[in-house]
Amino acid sequence: MLKLPGNTWRDKYQATVDGILTPQGVKRTVTSQGEAFFNQDRWTAATAYRNLIRKSTLDLRSLSQALDHANSSPAPDPMIYIARAPDDMTWEIALALNGGAAHEAWHTLFSMRDDLTSPEMRQVLEPFFGSQIEPYRRLLEDGLDNVLEDIRIERLGLERWAPFQTSMLHLHDFVLGQEKRLKEPRSVFIATLRDLGFGYQTDTETHVHAQRREDCSEVMALFEEPWMQQYLEKVKQGGGPLDFLGQSFELCQLLGEHKNEVIESILEDPTPSKVKDPGGAFEVIMPSLQAAAGAWNPESTAQDRIEVPSLPAGPSARGEQEEKQALRTLDDVQTELNYLRSRLRAVLRSETMTRTKHGAKRGSRLSGRNLVLTSLEARAGEEPSKAYTRRSKRREIDVAAAVSLDLSSSTIPIQNDLARVSMLVTEAVEGVQGKVVSFGWSDQWYASAPKQGFHRSNGVTYTIFKEFHERTAATRSRYGRARPGGPTPMADGIQFGTYALCSRNESLKLMFVVTDGDPNLGTTHVVKDCVQRACQNGIHVVGVGIGSGCRKVPDLFPESIVAEDVKSLPELLVQLLIRVLK
Repeated sequence: MLKLPGNTWRDKYQATVDGILTPQGVKRTVTSQGEAFFNQDRWTAATAYRNLIRKSTLDLRSLSQALDHANSSPAPDPMIYIARAPDDMTWEIALALNGGAAHEAWHTLFSMRDDLTSPEMRQVLEPFFGSQIEPYRRLLEDGLDNVLEDIRIERLGLERWAPFQTSMLHLHDFVLGQEKRLKEPRSVFIATLRDLGFGYQTDTETHVHAQRREDCSEVMALFEEPWMQQYLEKVKQGGGPLDFLGQSFELCQLLGEHKNEVIESILEDPTPSKVKDPGGAFEVIMPSLQAAAGAWNPESTAQDRIEVPSLPAGPSARGEQEEKQALRTLDDVQTELNYLRSRLRAVLRSETMTRTKHGAKRGSRLSGRNLVLTSLEARAGEEPSKAYTRRSKRREIDVAAAVSLDLSSSTIPIQNDLARVSMLVTEAVEGVQGKVVSFGWSDQWYASAPKQGFHRSNGVTYTIFKEFHERTAATRSRYGRARPGGPTPMADGIQFGTYALCSRNESLKLMFVVTDGDPNLGTTHVVKDCVQRACQNGIHVVGVGIGSGCRKVPDLFPESIVAEDVKSLPELLVQLLIRVLK
């Protein structure tokens, strides 16, 4: 099989994006990393959508609030991320990744990045005013907007750049291959809507759809219904950059009109997240955060929330899929985990052993190592200077650790790597009988500029992957339910971890802040202050930077590790822990 050099094709992806955008006066940098495609930019329509679907009802008031948040959202550094190009890859993968570069360039060209106006938004959404959002929230949250907008921009792109047809076909097959075998009704519904909307009809798609008919025949049968086919034809016709908003709520309306058991299975959540406000092991954290002092100063924590993705009560297709994904993620770093666990155990054992120091001037036991020197000094009439041994007292060490995980939008391309790091540390600490909490943090929507005197004005969501009392093996599947998005409220992630660890009595407390880059604009001093306060409370804070965009991590954290990939982390972690324990 023909293999192609990955480094050559990485340059081609930049050339592809330049070829599409440069004639339009737009420049974007392309980077190839992680396992996903992602376009980091100021997506105002998508931001408004994310804000709208958190409301209970779609009306003029909720639309006005969504507009305010979208138009005041900060502009991140624009960047296009392409799935990592292997050092040697097949022709099909090379074309697929090139198709991904074109797809993201079309987003930059066709998707809404400008400020929104009330008249244009009302024109799209007013027909659906009064609609209840809650019954359809999970469908709306699970990427329906992305699918509808992807269909529009790929059809527009191929109208203007027809030679990319082959690359888009290979990209479609690549994505289908990455998804494995979907069995959960909502996932099957959304993925099939995407496939039929693209209309590529590749052999791979035919095979995958045959599998879906075996696993979810009733869901697949929905696409043969006349009302669904009419909706699909309307989606294929395209439209403007705001049309996906109306199409999303129109689909919800249609599903409500034709609701049956199959549609209910698409809309329901078989393993919903529990929202703690607050509760459980974290019941003291929110009041503590509200009473916090220092540079960490949110306008309010009333909109903050703690989510604990529920574990399946029994067998389910989605639960099995998430567990398999978690095991694959862990298998990727099993060698590194075994190494880290054994080295960590050795480091802690060396600190807890009773030590014998030779060469003490006074003591009750002679040092065998220094008998010759002692004899010579005694014959010379001198007082022996190093004649005795001294035994140090045993130092008991028990460990509590917090893994604080960045779930901002820029981490989407490397989510699997971040999950691997979190699992790596969590399993290693648990392997030496330590207690671990693992959680992620993200803005609930794209942040508006904070009011003067505050470091943020919007809410933050803390997603708990593992609590102190839980076993890691029982909670791995929660990582598959992480929903990264928005800016990087790093200071809040550190503050949350600080209060979680302050409730523990272990002698050694560690916090690992796993991130891919910079905190929210203007909050660097807040992050540093939070790190300092954590240290004052006896917590060793370690910044763990993953990927190419984490240059500021050493500046933010006195103790830090920066690695291009997960494989090099264990040895760096061991070296750092040895320094910490000195």
